[in-house]
Amino acid sequence: MTDLSYNDDRMYVLEITRGVILKPGPDGLRTTLTNDSHERPLAPGDRRVWLLTTRRNVRNYPPTRQDVFESVAEAMERYKKVVVTTPRLSLDGRSMHPTPSIEEYTAWLKEENLFDPVLNPEAKRQEGSSSRTTRRRRPD
Repeated sequence: MTDLSYNDDRMYVLEITRGVILKPGPDGLRTTLTNDSHERPLAPGDRRVWLLTTRRNVRNYPPTRQDVFESVAEAMERYKKVVVTTPRLSLDGRSMHPTPSIEEYTAWLKEENLFDPVLNPEAKRQEGSSSRTTRRRRPD
């Protein structure tokens, strides 16, 4: 069992960033670069993309999933569809039912003063643990 300290009630958080998909290497595999990779000059065969990254809402926010989009509009559309289904610790890892609208979800974030880079950027992002940390156990 691994003990995880969550930063708040959300089990995952999302972010949209720029990225570059490098041309396939000799092994045929592609590499995706993030972290301001839009500053990097593109080599032939490289492609600039938008990334929707799902991160576990624990210290250091480790990524668990990354989806690639050709435009920020596509990434934002997916963000708004997915973020409202975020599982919550207070619901034993389930999503709200019925699924809230984006407006209802945004109101909840603001009421709880939870940071979201798109829907509530004014709130302070939790770094590491906080006094509101909830502990959950999950199988390894």
